[in-house]
Amino acid sequence: MEFSVSYATINDGFMYHDKISKHHVGSVVHDFYSKNHAASGTAEEWLQRIQNNQVLLSATGKPVAPDTVLKAGERLTYFRLPWAEPEAPSSISVLYEDEHVVSSTASRLTTTHSSS
Repeated sequence: MEFSVSYATINDGFMYHDKISKHHVGSVVHDFYSKNHAASGTAEEWLQRIQNNQVLLSATGKPVAPDTVLKAGERLTYFRLPWAEPEAPSSISVLYEDEHVVSSTASRLTTTHSSS
């Protein structure tokens, strides 16, 4: 049974927001991202993103330099460029169905959630 329509393989990117805490005051933008978001890229990758104007000072909407010193309460926005989404399964097998219940099996990769 098919249950969904295929989506575009390339998404629209995503905007991530950070608020600078007292702990990070005096750090520079490049160090902040390299240390606090290391799972999302190496120091070199973060430098390239910052130089590519993908990190903005939220208050002004203007790009920040890698050596911009951070102040408490400032907000930064990182725009992740669009990326290719993995193919998602779009079929299920109905195991049981009556007027009250439907029981099915699906791939572990199928995204599910309740309607409430």
